[in-house]
Amino acid sequence: LKHPAEFMLGMCTVLVGTTVWLTLATLYGLPVSSTHSVVGALIGLGLISGWGINYSGLRSILLSWLLSPLIGGVISCSLYMIVRKFIIETDSPAKATRRLLPFVSASTLFILSMFILSKGQISATVTRDTALIVSAAIALAAAGISGAAATAIRSRKTLKKRIQEQEQTEQSETESIFKVLQVVTACLLSFSHGSNDVSNAIGPFAAVNAVYTGDFQRTGNIITPAWILFL
Repeated sequence: LKHPAEFMLGMCTVLVGTTVWLTLATLYGLPVSSTHSVVGALIGLGLISGWGINYSGLRSILLSWLLSPLIGGVISCSLYMIVRKFIIETDSPAKATRRLLPFVSASTLFILSMFILSKGQISATVTRDTALIVSAAIALAAAGISGAAATAIRSRKTLKKRIQEQEQTEQSETESIFKVLQVVTACLLSFSHGSNDVSNAIGPFAAVNAVYTGDFQRTGNIITPAWILFL
């Protein structure tokens, strides 16, 4: 960089502007996104400073904003139709749930594992083959654990029914088994949402730190120290 001090100051203004806007929007109950705020602040900095804008990267961001809701809607609709056809509308929903839960859990953990191993700094030390093997192993473990949990829930519910002499309905048992998967998907959602917010918050700050330590690269491959992630 020709003017590192100006660059560091510019990243600080991005952080301040984003913080002020998010605070005001939250105060007045306005719908707000940290991603949109940071991207908008960076665009403004690029325009006012004369440093320019990476239009290729900006197009990718805008395209993801447009496609993500559509793709998410299609996937959610497809999954619901599969669950309805092969579980809810069957003669024995609870039995169908116990049969399919390991496959659903394995798929969920495989996607999560690949997401973690293929993105961020860890991807620089893990090859694609290693990521596939590790993700497959985690998926198999998740399938076994979820299958055992479903069986345990069935056994516990059956014992409870015998003790209390109450009949356990198929719908109630199905919901009990799906609670296991709900915990897994809630963890996945929290992780992905949290990682997005963390990257938005530390992106400009990591760039400032990279310039200060002399590790800045124009390619954008910045190694973020662990202490920044804990801030």
